Amino acid sequence: ADIISGSTAATYPRWRTKLIGCFLLCVGDDLILTTTDANAVLSRLLVDASVDDSLSVELHFASDKSLLRRSDPYIDPSPIQLDQICHISSVIETGEEIKYQTRIDTCWSDYFDNLVNSFSAPVIDIQQDTVGKVSSSQFTRQQLMERDDFNDWQQAEFKQLDTHDRDRMFGDPCPRPFLSIVLRSVWSYVLKWNGEKKARQCMDGRPLRDNKFRQLESVYTACISQVGMKIYIALVALLNFVILDLDAVNAFGQAGPLYDIVYLQIDQQYRDWYKSRKGKEIPKGWVLPVKGSLQGHPDAGEIWQTKVNTVLEKYKFKSTTHEPCLYRGNYKGKLILLCCQVDDMLIAGEDIALVREFANELSTQLNVTIGKSPSAHYNGLDILQTREGIKISCGTYIRKLQKAHGWNETSNKPLEPIDPRRVKELESTEGPLIESIEGKALRTKNGFNYRAVVGEIVYAYITCRPDYAFAVSLLRGSIHAQCNVIMMQFGGTLVFLGNISLVLYVAKLQPIVASSSGEGEFVQLVLTGKKVKYVRTVMSEFEFPQLMPSPIFGDNISSIMMANNVRPTDRTRHMDIRWFALQEWIHVDRDIIIIHIAGIINPSDALTKALAWLKHH
Repeated sequence: ADIISGSTAATYPRWRTKLIGCFLLCVGDDLILTTTDANAVLSRLLVDASVDDSLSVELHFASDKSLLRRSDPYIDPSPIQLDQICHISSVIETGEEIKYQTRIDTCWSDYFDNLVNSFSAPVIDIQQDTVGKVSSSQFTRQQLMERDDFNDWQQAEFKQLDTHDRDRMFGDPCPRPFLSIVLRSVWSYVLKWNGEKKARQCMDGRPLRDNKFRQLESVYTACISQVGMKIYIALVALLNFVILDLDAVNAFGQAGPLYDIVYLQIDQQYRDWYKSRKGKEIPKGWVLPVKGSLQGHPDAGEIWQTKVNTVLEKYKFKSTTHEPCLYRGNYKGKLILLCCQVDDMLIAGEDIALVREFANELSTQLNVTIGKSPSAHYNGLDILQTREGIKISCGTYIRKLQKAHGWNETSNKPLEPIDPRRVKELESTEGPLIESIEGKALRTKNGFNYRAVVGEIVYAYITCRPDYAFAVSLLRGSIHAQCNVIMMQFGGTLVFLGNISLVLYVAKLQPIVASSSGEGEFVQLVLTGKKVKYVRTVMSEFEFPQLMPSPIFGDNISSIMMANNVRPTDRTRHMDIRWFALQEWIHVDRDIIIIHIAGIINPSDALTKALAWLKHH
């Protein structure tokens, strides 16, 4: 399928992806009202095409507003793209990634069902080379059925369905009720790094007709941000608390029933399990009532989040507005700090025995497993708790990343930053496009996907490696082909809590083109002020009020004078009024003060440029 070049439709970004889930209105001059109409028209065109090879036809689609809002290209929750996240989640060995397939509807014919499945089935395989490195750990069931170890994978499916049966996730199979909502199962298969075969069943929660299931506002499970996570650990370290981890078992399954009655299409995996466990065959066309909150349904995340909040509210725990996963409360008169990332929790207090006692009490209301010792690992982070402080790192993640690509060779070359003279050479060198023939040949030669590797490095950067900032910006610039002619300035910000704990760092292009270095530095002060006020707000809501202004250190004297001057100057009259909010934060709110720092000792320079080794080591 293609769109005529130069037409209005051709300007719509990612149009193939956007048409998934749309309604077919017309095929040529024929109005389509039902799937029967579509079958008849397409069958006739198929006969005509066998006679006339030049036959073409126009298809007219329409989409409801909620679907367009969800697929808005300007809503980007993360700088890491989806194809990169798949690789990252495999490295962390969570196995939580979901591969959505097509939807099912009460009037969807078998012909179109098979047709769409033939296009939508993921083609991801695992490849092992001579050194034993793994390039992917995801499979389709069709691929698994062709392998010698299929029985092992089927036992992994049975293990997942046994868990659902124990948690009473499904009712008994039954004939399909009239006009019922029937959803499709989605299975993901992961070979974990320890050799364990894992199968996970979810559902595709995107029905064709009921639009309320696609309301973005009600589909959520709060997730902790990287900044919120660092604020939590920094507070725990400053208070000299100890952290204990909890893991909810089959979180969505124990969350409770769904708000609406839905059914699940019975797939071959469930039929095989049902025959093995119950000794019966399920009649064709029957469906499975969904009794619990199966992952993938739009309501499941909200139901689990509501249950967690309800349990914590019994102990009068409170969360913050901007970081709803951070909770503060008291247990037996002692302060407890809690961080919840969907089904993974951290609990911190001054006494490990008291923390464990509170965790045991939570386990009576939530099915959770409690760590046997203070937390050492959480969501891809290594946590080292000592008397002097808490260190977070991603050494385990990086070592797994090296193993995944077979990069285990050691080098005697001394570790040092990139030579600044090489930066211009790298920026001016033009390589082949990723999807070009040359780019694909280069990917085959090197044995890895450039975008995927950059995404893996970006994950390490955003979690706990700010020293990767400049290298990451250089690598990502090659992906997005940023134009240097625009001459936007590249700014960096470091935000510390308690003068020692780095909780926020940003390295990115400024949103405007500055007409001078002083103006660019002034804009960066404003952007930094926003980050500082955000951290101050979270701390205040977390009942750690900031009584004194937060100092911002800058190395440009002219920008500092502009910030401290309450009147516009000749050099700033052309700037938008929004950038002068900084002056209100300084002189009215008194949340911020600006202090000069020599450029040679400004640590934020490491985010924006390649620093000379001898001068800055």
